[in-house]
Amino acid sequence: MEEGKVVYYIDEGRIYSGQVTDVEKSGKEFVFSIDSYGDCSGQHRISSAQIGIKVFLSKEEAESAVGVEQESYREEST
Repeated sequence: MEEGKVVYYIDEGRIYSGQVTDVEKSGKEFVFSIDSYGDCSGQHRISSAQIGIKVFLSKEEAESAVGVEQESYREEST
C-alpha cells in the first residue's frame, strides 16, 4: 500500500473515501491511516487485515460490502 492511494471505508453503513497516510510495514503486514478517518483524538490506525472487510481498494467493492452488511442486518432483525 502506498501513501496517497485513495481507498474507501465503511462507517455506520455509509461509504467514505480518503487517502492513505503514515504506512508502517511490519513483516508481511502493515498499518496505515486514512486522512479522513479519525476523531478528536487523532487519526485511527488500520491494520492491513481490514482490507476487504472495512477498507476497500475500489468503490465497487465497498458498495458490495455495504449491500451484504445491510442484508445481514435485515436477516438478524426478522
